[in-house]
Order: sequence, then structure tokens, then C-alpha cells
Amino acid sequence: MIIGVLKEPSFETRVSLLPEHLSFVKKMKVNVCVEEKAGAGVLVSDEVYREQGAEVCSREEVIRRSDII
Repeated sequence: MIIGVLKEPSFETRVSLLPEHLSFVKKMKVNVCVEEKAGAGVLVSDEVYREQGAEVCSREEVIRRSDII
């Protein structure tokens, strides 16, 4: 299963899944695909998501590949 995380609209400063929660999701054998710059509103870079085990993808790819968004 793949969970997709999309970037929020420009007026929103939240993100639906923070990198520090990825370890919990990964324990359930779930992969995470995060849209590029999804964490920008909370000052979290794409590299931090990668370091925690998420795959960073384009918006189109997140939508196409994810089972849940």
C-alpha cells in the first residue's frame, strides 16, 4: 500500500504527514509518496522526507501511484 501526501494550497501552512511520523507508518509495511515541497509550509525539506524513508515525487505521480491520499 502507498499513502500519498500532497502539498497543501499556498495559504495553508500545515502538512498532512510529518517526517517524524514516517517510522510509525513504515512499521505497518506502508510506503509513503510525498509531493515535492509538500513540507515547505512547515519548513521541512524534501531531503528530510527522503532520510525518513519517503519517496518524493511530482504531484501527478503521487496521485497516480497512491492507494490513499
